[in-house]
Amino acid sequence: MNAGTISYYLAKGIIKYHKQVQQQLKNEPQLSKQIDELVEESKKVAEISLLNRGRLAGQILDEVAISKVESFISKNKVELQIGNEKGIFDVEGYFYPSGKTVIMEPHNAAMFITDGLKMKMVLRENATVLEFLHKFMHFNHCKSLGVRNTIT
Repeated sequence: MNAGTISYYLAKGIIKYHKQVQQQLKNEPQLSKQIDELVEESKKVAEISLLNRGRLAGQILDEVAISKVESFISKNKVELQIGNEKGIFDVEGYFYPSGKTVIMEPHNAAMFITDGLKMKMVLRENATVLEFLHKFMHFNHCKSLGVRNTIT
């Protein structure tokens, strides 16, 4: 769990128990005021922590990052496909032995695929840095083995 996730849940806990604590501090106005300030700061942390967060509170790749990813992987002869955030969609240009198009299942966050000749990275809209890096590790493994020796 990263520091941002911990901060988010800590802030949510402070907000959740605010009224309970205030009841117990009726006769402590100074401490009560400090708790109110802590709650206000916690609301900001909780709000900021969710900005640009994707699955599992991961940092979402923004348009600039996607552009850099695409530029880098295309230099390595890897095509990038961005698909819908949810649901099933076709992985363009890849087919099962039966002839049916390879699909991205709803439970898949991302995919790296090769047929031994060409390579493709498939990310969903709002993909996270971690999802990209995980698939990038598969690309590096494929590259180290040799594309012709790797069929996914």
